[in-house]
Amino acid sequence: MKLIALLIVAALIVGAFFYFEKTRSDALARVANEIGFRFKAGQQTLPPALDKVGFYLFSQGSRQITNLMQGHKGDADIAVFGYFYDAGVGMEGQRELPNSNDDGEIQRRGQSVVWIHSESLRLPDFDLTPVRGAIRRVAQENHLQRVTFDGNRAFDEKYILTARDPAAIRALFNDDVQAFLVERPAFTFESRGNDILLYRDQERVAPARIPDLLNLAEAFVDRLSNAKKPAD
Repeated sequence: MKLIALLIVAALIVGAFFYFEKTRSDALARVANEIGFRFKAGQQTLPPALDKVGFYLFSQGSRQITNLMQGHKGDADIAVFGYFYDAGVGMEGQRELPNSNDDGEIQRRGQSVVWIHSESLRLPDFDLTPVRGAIRRVAQENHLQRVTFDGNRAFDEKYILTARDPAAIRALFNDDVQAFLVERPAFTFESRGNDILLYRDQERVAPARIPDLLNLAEAFVDRLSNAKKPAD
C-alpha cells in the first residue's frame, strides 16, 4: 500500500509539473504575440550565434534553452528564453555533468534571460553582478579586473563590476548609468562587444512581466549607448 501511495504522489507531482510548464508556455506564447515576437515552445539548442559569444552564464550548464522568444527593435535583435543548469549548493555549474562521486546536494537553477545583439553597440567586455549574488569566477576565468567608483559608495555596495579595460568602463558607467542601476533591482549583466545579456540568478520571470524585463534591458542599453564610449 505504501508503494502504491508513493507512486500516486509521484504521478501527481509529475503531472502538476507538466501542467505548470504547459500553462507557462501558453502564457509566454500570448505575450510574444502581443509584443510582435516569434515564439518556439519547449526545449531547444542554444542558438549558435549566441553560444559563440562566450557569455559566462552558458558555461554553467548544457546548451539547452526553453521557450524562445525572438524579435527586432530598431537595429537590435532581441531574444528572451529560459536557461537551466545544475550545480552543487554554494557552487557553480559546469558544461559537463556533475561528478558522479560528488556527494553534495545538487540544485536545479533556472532563470529568464534577455539577449540583445546590435552591430552598433561595440561595448567593452564587462560583467556586472549583485554583491549578494551567487558565486561567480568569471573574473578569474576571463581575466577581468574589479572596477569601483570612489564617489559612489551606493553603487559599489550593490554591484560587483569587473572588466577587461577598467578605464573604458569608468568612462562608460557615467553618473546616469550608475544612478539607473542603483535605483532598480539588481540584475546580472554580461557584455561582449555587440552582445549583452541580462538575467537575475535563479529567477524565472512571470510571463506577464516579460515586457517589463525587456524595457529594463533596453533602457540600460540605451544609457550605455548614450554614455561616453572609448575610442575605437
